[in-house]
Amino acid sequence: MNAKTARHWFPQIIILLSATFAIYSGTINYPFCFDDFMYVTENYFIRDLSNFWPPSGTRYFGYLSFALNYRLGGLETSGYHAVNILIHGANSIMAFMLMRSLFKSNLFKRCADCNGAPFFFIPFAASLLFAAHPVQTEAVTYITQRFASLATLFYLLTLVLYFRWRSSLESGRFRIAAYALMPVLAVFAQMTKEISFTLPFMAVFFELLLFKGTTLPFKKRVIYMLPMLASALTIPMFLLAWQESGEIAEMIRALQVKELSTLSRHDYLLTQLAVMVTYLRLLVMPINQNFDYEYPIYDSFTHPHVFLSFIFIIGIFISGIALLYSGYRKPSLSRLAAGIGIIWFFATISVESSVIPIQHVIFEHRLYLPSAGAALFFSTAFFSLYGILRTRTSFTLKPFHFSMAILLAAAPLGSAAIYRNAVWKDPVTLYEDLVKKSPGKVPGHVFLARAYAGRGEFDKAIAEFQMALRIDPKDADARVELGNAYNDAGMVDEAMQEYRHAIEIRPGHVFARNNLGSSYLVQGRPDEAIAEYLQALRLDNANAETHYNLWVAYTNKGKPLKAQAHYQRYLAVKDKRK
Repeated sequence: MNAKTARHWFPQIIILLSATFAIYSGTINYPFCFDDFMYVTENYFIRDLSNFWPPSGTRYFGYLSFALNYRLGGLETSGYHAVNILIHGANSIMAFMLMRSLFKSNLFKRCADCNGAPFFFIPFAASLLFAAHPVQTEAVTYITQRFASLATLFYLLTLVLYFRWRSSLESGRFRIAAYALMPVLAVFAQMTKEISFTLPFMAVFFELLLFKGTTLPFKKRVIYMLPMLASALTIPMFLLAWQESGEIAEMIRALQVKELSTLSRHDYLLTQLAVMVTYLRLLVMPINQNFDYEYPIYDSFTHPHVFLSFIFIIGIFISGIALLYSGYRKPSLSRLAAGIGIIWFFATISVESSVIPIQHVIFEHRLYLPSAGAALFFSTAFFSLYGILRTRTSFTLKPFHFSMAILLAAAPLGSAAIYRNAVWKDPVTLYEDLVKKSPGKVPGHVFLARAYAGRGEFDKAIAEFQMALRIDPKDADARVELGNAYNDAGMVDEAMQEYRHAIEIRPGHVFARNNLGSSYLVQGRPDEAIAEYLQALRLDNANAETHYNLWVAYTNKGKPLKAQAHYQRYLAVKDKRK
């Protein structure tokens, strides 16, 4: 980028960063929620940077970023949110640069309609739409979904470098550095989240589509793209062959492999047809956003919702192919850009919305990367309509008016994003919103109950846990947590009953046995307490809390040697987890 170009881009970049800050600065002190506890606060692996060598795994750079956050600020949430906001701002700039690079590629330069409308505004309009859209809030405000936003940053940066290399292939500086960095960043993207699997193929897609008629022979073009294609082996290698380090990473990997073999690909694909219609609705009309949708699983293609969704989705996809074909045969900026936007959406969402089963069928953060393509399509459509209006009437607008129109169009989206962010400010407001929109899902009631318990509102907590158990009476974990709420409310007998129910459901439930033992201890029944604690240790000898409880129980029984042995074991386990 030369100085003149940088000056030309400077206002747009400042607006993008300002919009990002205005929308998300209020989230800086929001608390941890949902999976943040599993991935961050209770993930002891991230507390030691030495665990991150050698690099491995499909979530490596996400975990590393959490580890760096922890190293710099512990569990202070402001640091985690600040990084998420910076990543989103950077992604908005990368989207802007990528779309500008698209329009400077070989095929776009030959477009006959380039002067029909001020299409040079499209990259700015699309990137501002990407930055301000409220559907992005889950990927930015929810700390854990840094996996999605950071992977997107590597994804977009790789493609920006690809266009930088491609435009300077025959002349220009930095082409060697750009070419060398491309596959490296592609691997980084795929070592951040699995959605990046499509990245090498998108680079090849752009190469074949946009550089028609270059002096470089086709065979040489293919050879040049081989390192990028080779990077596509990263995710299969880590997911199916190499073990990841860390308890959480190993658990996630095991769950991913389990989902591949236990969930029906057929039912998942049919459900995703309907889910993609919901995604498109959210992009066009972002209302009733929800963290955990109560979404039905479909098992028949003839179901009206599935069949109509298929017709709708296939119609949009075919339209994208038709736009690309038409724009390729007779180069047209509007048709090419719109077609690329549609294909980008379907390509980037394909990893999570196809035949690869994932336990949760819909999440808004899965739209983060695909929404860049949707933004390109909508922006192109707007300026194309203006181009048609301009050729058929005397209606014209000056560049200043277009700038104002773009900002005014983005303002309602930004306001909606700020409004949506407000839901995340407090655990109770967040989980109450979830329970209101998904009353039939257990996790919402459980999380809301925990939030009430954290405030000392035990009656409300008990009511929410009971609601969760009405939905799923066999949820042993919810029964243990209901028992804990009873204990906190001073209802020890009711708590013990819930712990026993949990053990009946799952005899190997360590926490149910440990907590039942503590209830016995409170009632002055140390022998029964010790029996439960020992049973818990047979299930998990590295449970620090149980060793501590045995120290207390044996001390009360007047057995100092046994008490001291368990206290030493408690200290050893705690020290290992620091």
